[in-house]
Amino acid sequence: MPGWSGTQRLTALLGRSLVKELVFTGEPLDAQRALSCGLVNRVVAREALHDAGLQLAQRIAQRAPVAVQIAKQVIDAGEGIAVASTLEALAGAFSATTEDAHEGSQAFTEKRQPHFQAR
Repeated sequence: MPGWSGTQRLTALLGRSLVKELVFTGEPLDAQRALSCGLVNRVVAREALHDAGLQLAQRIAQRAPVAVQIAKQVIDAGEGIAVASTLEALAGAFSATTEDAHEGSQAFTEKRQPHFQAR
């Protein structure tokens, strides 16, 4: 049985039926099944794992830091639709006023890569 509230978190992610099957049978998930049920975003070969992780981190690091931080907080906080909608609206209003938002728009207009400063 999963510890650390794993059954509740897995149920929210995968649904009650699949979690019951996994917990009741004790069957492990292979990579392809974990991918097909949405437990993981992608599957890569073991020898490519480090490079794939670095590439993903680099893609995220190229985004506006404040916007990424706000998006993460809104996603993590949003359990109910009303709460999530409110938080998302607030986050959007705030992130639109940052220097990074201005830099992103300016870079797009000038057809160049943005230089974000986390401000």
